[in-house]
Amino acid sequence: MSGRITDPTGQTVAGVAVRLVRDGTRTTLDTVTNEAGYYFFPNLQPGTYEVRVSQDGFKSIQRDGVTVATADRQRLDFRLELGAVTETVTVTADASLLQVGSAEVATTVTARDYERLPQIQFNRMRSPATFLYLSPGVLGNVNNNGRDNVAASNQIQVNGSAKFSNELYMDGLPGRTNFNETAPPVDAVGEFKLQANQLSAEYGNTGSAVVTFTVKSGTNDFHGLLFDIFRNEKLDARSFLAPTRSTIRQNEFGATFGGPVLLPGLYNGKDRTFFFFAYTGSRKRGLDQIQRRRLPTPDERLGDFSGNTRLIYDPATTRSEGTRFIRTPFPGNVIPGNRLDPVALRVTELLPPLNLSGAGVLNFQDFIGERLLDPDVYLTRIDHSFAPSHRVFGTYNHTRIPRQNVTAAMADPFSDRTFQFITSHMIRGNYDWVAAPTVLNNLLVGFNQFRNPFRGFYANQGFAERFGIRGAVGDAFPSFGFTDGYAPLGRNSLSDSTESSFIVKNIANWTRGAHVFKFGVEYRQNLRWSEDQNASAGAYSFNNLGTALPTSPNNTGDAYASFLLGQVHSATLNLPFTSRARKPYWGFFVQDDVRLTPKLTLNLGVRYEITQAPWELDDQYSLVDLSTPNPAAGGRPGASVFAGSGQGRTGSSRLTDTGYDAFGPRVGFAWQLTSRTVLRGGYGLFYADNGIFPVTTGFRTIAGFQTLDQGITPPFVLSQGFPGGINPNPALEPGLLNGQNVTSRSGTMGLMPRTQNWSLSVQRELSRNWAMELSYVANRNTRQTAAGMINENQVHPRYLALGGLLTQNINSAAAREAGFAPPYPGFNGSVAQALRTYPQYLNITEQSAKAGTTFYNGFSARIRKRYSAGFTVDAHYTLSRNMGYADAGAAGFGTTNNMLQDNFNRQLEYALLPNDVPHAFVVQYSYELPFGPGKPLANTGVARHLLGGWILNAIHRYQCGVPLPILMNNSLPLFNRVLRPDIVSGTNLATGIAVGDFEPNSDRRINPEAFRNPAPFTFGSAGPAYHDLRQFPVLTEDFSILKNTNLTERFSVETSAQFINALNRHRFTDINVNFTNPAFGRASGSNIGRIITLGLKLKF
Repeated sequence: MSGRITDPTGQTVAGVAVRLVRDGTRTTLDTVTNEAGYYFFPNLQPGTYEVRVSQDGFKSIQRDGVTVATADRQRLDFRLELGAVTETVTVTADASLLQVGSAEVATTVTARDYERLPQIQFNRMRSPATFLYLSPGVLGNVNNNGRDNVAASNQIQVNGSAKFSNELYMDGLPGRTNFNETAPPVDAVGEFKLQANQLSAEYGNTGSAVVTFTVKSGTNDFHGLLFDIFRNEKLDARSFLAPTRSTIRQNEFGATFGGPVLLPGLYNGKDRTFFFFAYTGSRKRGLDQIQRRRLPTPDERLGDFSGNTRLIYDPATTRSEGTRFIRTPFPGNVIPGNRLDPVALRVTELLPPLNLSGAGVLNFQDFIGERLLDPDVYLTRIDHSFAPSHRVFGTYNHTRIPRQNVTAAMADPFSDRTFQFITSHMIRGNYDWVAAPTVLNNLLVGFNQFRNPFRGFYANQGFAERFGIRGAVGDAFPSFGFTDGYAPLGRNSLSDSTESSFIVKNIANWTRGAHVFKFGVEYRQNLRWSEDQNASAGAYSFNNLGTALPTSPNNTGDAYASFLLGQVHSATLNLPFTSRARKPYWGFFVQDDVRLTPKLTLNLGVRYEITQAPWELDDQYSLVDLSTPNPAAGGRPGASVFAGSGQGRTGSSRLTDTGYDAFGPRVGFAWQLTSRTVLRGGYGLFYADNGIFPVTTGFRTIAGFQTLDQGITPPFVLSQGFPGGINPNPALEPGLLNGQNVTSRSGTMGLMPRTQNWSLSVQRELSRNWAMELSYVANRNTRQTAAGMINENQVHPRYLALGGLLTQNINSAAAREAGFAPPYPGFNGSVAQALRTYPQYLNITEQSAKAGTTFYNGFSARIRKRYSAGFTVDAHYTLSRNMGYADAGAAGFGTTNNMLQDNFNRQLEYALLPNDVPHAFVVQYSYELPFGPGKPLANTGVARHLLGGWILNAIHRYQCGVPLPILMNNSLPLFNRVLRPDIVSGTNLATGIAVGDFEPNSDRRINPEAFRNPAPFTFGSAGPAYHDLRQFPVLTEDFSILKNTNLTERFSVETSAQFINALNRHRFTDINVNFTNPAFGRASGSNIGRIITLGLKLKF
């Protein structure tokens, strides 16, 4: 909070005493105006304050109810009146709705919004980040396949930014990337603020947007609540295409409690020391579907395949006959008991009994779905004031998320059930020191940790030993896979990972004249630890070839019979591997908010950022360097390089350079044209995280074994175990990855993605409680992480003239006659492979290559009514366009292939991005019905209890669908990433069938007549995206109804009902965009149906 104090003539007055008193805690802050008549209170905790102004010779002024929001810059000027200081002028007018102190474009969601607006229990529980899409220009709550993703988090895209490029803060410091799994309880959040543009220089490592969550604190009075929110599928509506409602039983419950720290007889913390505690838990059960599988029959489990129509051949009788191999079938198709593999027998003994008949070969069924999801979140905050000049607070947030999930039906212990137990810790510490009336130092320290152990449910229980498996090097559950339709047995997952970050940030605030300076430094140490024991007891595969007649492999033999005989077809053994990586970050900034005139403020700042090159503590870091000679490829450029010192290594622990060019100036202005109109604008340069962590390829030992003669000779027999001689040491050979897909070093990998942001807006206060704003925002994103937009090993399109010759072997007569020869001795591949720039490799991905560029332009109109008379509303419309080319994940493609068709003609990829939403309208409102105590109607007698306390709330969201990227099966032998069809001119791209008339079994969203196959060995003419070809629009209405009933003066009860997608609108999703597919243009999915939850809260 800052302001200017003048006398009755308009002259500024120095030395005026200004005191702030925070409501609830009654803690005080004092300062005086400087020589220019300005006062300044930096780093205030969000809340409501009382402002007192006093100076000899003038009347004192007291202003109550001044609200300071998260990350706000509140300006409050005062004009003194002549008189005695003992006289007090009380001001009760509300603060202006205009933002006259900065150029930032922002949205604040308050505790009242959290309490009232409809909020879905999505998956784990309610998320504090759910309401991010209430801000203009935000996309993220609807995926690009059209499905809902209501648990928006840091994946949100603000004004065209890339996913994961924006930062989410809790109590002053950034949290982890996956905020939903580390977030504080919803009822612990006081408010959050989304700063979309024109950030102060104190914020960095972001793509121009920051979300700040502020946790509640205790007050001088004890306050708390108990609550439960209930969901059951019987209240829900099914999705349009679902035959039944999915089974979901969920309860979310919790409590909050806060107040002064009181130790009877020892300490009274009123006005000084406060605590706040919050807990939220959820218990969810849901077995959504029944899946049918095939298991061996009871006879087959004993080796009796007499009921099988295929002959089972004895692999022990394999013999050569001329140029072929033959075998003898088992008499009666029965394998003798003494021939059964002991490991296979022990596995088979644990198979469940069959429980299904009349379904052909399918004879077993079980449920799949989420068996258990029981998250718990605990938060504690302590605030203490040693003195008005020394204040501290600390926050600790801890999450525990155990989950069991089944994706494939099978009984234990062979269930596909996985167990995941996520835990996280967020610690924040804040120390404010008022060194002088014009100087405040703010020190923040923080720690984030996210641990994600993931394993098959029966890992770490010694099953490899129980089965008698030899050669196991870890305690993952051994898995067995089969052809011939048999269900796989066991889940071999066993891994653990931890991501941590230590953060220290210091900001010195100094007021001088009309200037408010901030000087700051920020340091982050990012750590990543991972342990991989997946398949450490082996992953084994069996097919019919082990018991088939080699001359008739398609209709003889059986995969389970091969298993019973121990005839392994292929197997993988992973040696346990641990990696420890580090990546530091530094930020330095200066900010000057200067009030040039009473009506004009400038926000000037500059930030310099360095993300240092990462390293792995044991030098387990390798990449392919495209300039290093490869001895195994005839000395051609392109070879594996290995970090560290010693033979075969580079001599450095880092394989990339640190970028030192992240210099970001920020400039903004706020010009108050009239008492009710403000013109604001600015420009800023921002840098996001470079996305690099060490690649450990070449240091992991993954031993693979496979039959080399089509099942005639197994690589080993199951009971004999893996062959010896597996070398756990890395082979530091330049040609280690020849013949494989590789990740290469990039000249741009160390650079931080850059965003240029500029904006211009006009705010107009329409009346005391109504305001509107017209805004223009632009984001120019360059150097975006987009490795998929580079394809270094694509064959040049000029070779398409060779036609079918590209698919011929380089050593074929046709290739020799055309003048082609192997690129290096020992090469054996196609002509196309030989023509690659680096023929020793398949596809090359440049690690964190900065090849993406996007350009967003958006105009928004917004109108807001401040809460008064029981009613508040906030509505905005956004008109925008987002162009460029970007990577699949960053732009929001999800699993769809990225856009790059021709690496040698990238400029053709510049088009509408898959996160382009040209029209979006969102409105939220809350209305307290005018009945009951303190209201104009029904405020006495029984009516006040029955009719009073009702609150109606709603969110309406209407927006265009995102573009549909058209592609087709890639038939070009160029190793390009995607192929598109030709576009037929003069035809409509979309069928134009509205969602209400759309029949998913017969109708198509895309007009197939608008496209055709390109000529052989040519690229298609269709572009990456078109304005007229989009997913169905998003049209949703969410409502909530609350009833507050006062039990006593201090206790009240709130009952509520939430209606998500209240009108049960359906929207078809998962539209097939593959022109080659017969289902092209058809939708195979639909959005969620209506969800109803019921809630009960006891408040005191």
